[in-house]
Amino acid sequence: VNHKLVSLNHVLKSGDQIEIITSQKQHPQHEWENFVTTAKAKHAIKSAFKEERKKNNIGKPIILNFYVSIYRIIFQRTDKNRCSIN
Repeated sequence: VNHKLVSLNHVLKSGDQIEIITSQKQHPQHEWENFVTTAKAKHAIKSAFKEERKKNNIGKPIILNFYVSIYRIIFQRTDKNRCSIN
C-alpha cells in the first residue's frame, strides 16, 4: 500500500495505491476468510479449498472400496465360524 508492505488486515483508505504480490507457490489460508469482506472473495477462497480437497481425494475411494471388500470377506468368515447357542 503506497509502496510499503503492510499486514493483510490493513484497512484501505480512498486513494491508496496497492500492489499485489503473487506467487505460484502460495495457496489460500483459512485465516484469509476473516480478512476479506466481499462475498466474491470469500467464495473464491472456499472454491480454492474445495479444489484442493478434490485433488487430495483422487484414488481414495478405490482404496476405501478395497478395504471394505477385505473386511467384508473377514466378517463373512467370522460369521460362518460363530456358533449360535439356542
